[in-house]
Amino acid sequence: MVRMTTMPAERMEWKPQCGQRGETAWQEWMYRLVICPEGEAAEKIRQLNISRSTNEQKPPMPSITLVAFRGREAMEDTIIRWVQRVCRMHRRFQVSLDQPGSHPAGGWRMSVTDAEPLHQLSEKLSVIDDYIRSCDMGPVHRETNHTCRQEGRPVEADLTAIPTEETGKPFAHFMAHSLVLTRQAYAGSTTEIVNLFAFLP
Repeated sequence: MVRMTTMPAERMEWKPQCGQRGETAWQEWMYRLVICPEGEAAEKIRQLNISRSTNEQKPPMPSITLVAFRGREAMEDTIIRWVQRVCRMHRRFQVSLDQPGSHPAGGWRMSVTDAEPLHQLSEKLSVIDDYIRSCDMGPVHRETNHTCRQEGRPVEADLTAIPTEETGKPFAHFMAHSLVLTRQAYAGSTTEIVNLFAFLP
């Protein structure tokens, strides 16, 4: 028979919640909450990227950034819980992307023609701001000029491949079914997907 003993709370040694994962739990990352093109829109972007492809490398993930902030892996569980609460109360919505144009940093960008649904979702996500600041990881950047472009290293795209008769019309439409939490170790590094949050139908 094993005998159990108890210890008063004030005498117990405090340990970080994520201590079992080692020092990597405290590594700093750049996190983003993004919307990714889906369906036919994703396919059109893929074709745009490969039209002048010079290598077999997979292009980085195209996305629309809503919120960006620095954080630690030890914070992820709490951030995920808060974002889940928001997304479980937000309905899916349609996103239209304007014709692609060159980006000053390289690659391409497409403006969102009606950004109001994205602004509304971004405002709801402000519930995580206080937690991030309480961990001394501010400030939180909330995007106001919503565009779709590729995270990480931009790839060259053939913007001349777009038919001229479509000028003035949206490049693509898609239904946003989910929000994605991503992270990067540093600018230009591989973007990792941390979690996906589904919206209401």
